[in-house]
Amino acid sequence: MPRQHLYAPLQRHRGAQDRVSRREEQGGRGLLEVSDPRRIVVVAGLISHATEPLYLLTRRLAGGHLPLCWEFPGGKIEAGESPEVALTRELAEELGIEVEVGEVFAVGHHVYPEKEVLLLVYQCGHVGGEPQCLEVTELRWLSIAEILELPLPPADAPVVARLRREASLR
Repeated sequence: MPRQHLYAPLQRHRGAQDRVSRREEQGGRGLLEVSDPRRIVVVAGLISHATEPLYLLTRRLAGGHLPLCWEFPGGKIEAGESPEVALTRELAEELGIEVEVGEVFAVGHHVYPEKEVLLLVYQCGHVGGEPQCLEVTELRWLSIAEILELPLPPADAPVVARLRREASLR
C-alpha cells in the first residue's frame, strides 16, 4: 500500500524513507512510521477536569530532555503502536490513569539540535484512576490562564494557541 504523508514540514528536502507516514489498518486507524531515530512522534493528552475548567499538566523528570519543564502528559509512540494505543499506555505508565482518547486537538512540530519532534495532542476523557506521579515529578490541574504562564516545550505552542483562542471566545 502506498504511503500517505501525515505532516508536511517533516518532508522538506528528505527522502521518502525518512518521512512520517500513515498506514491504514483494517480497523481504519493508522500506524505512524518513522524510519529516522532522530525524528520522534510523541502523543499527549489534553485531559479536562470532570467538574472545573481545568486541564492536567505534568512536570518532567530532572534528568532528561527539557528537565523540569511542564507539559501535557504523554510520551513516545513505540514501534507497531497507533497513536491512540501509545497515549493510553503512556498515561497508564506515567500517571496510573485510564482515558478515552478522542479527536486530535492540535499538532505541534519543533526541531531541536539533537532531534525533531512531531507532537499529536488528543482530547481525552478521564475514565479511571486517580492521577499519581509515577514517572513525573509533579502534576497539577490548571486553568488556561495558569497554563499560559508556564514555560512549555516549543512543540506545545499550537496547543497553547488553540486554548488561548477558545478561552477568548468564552
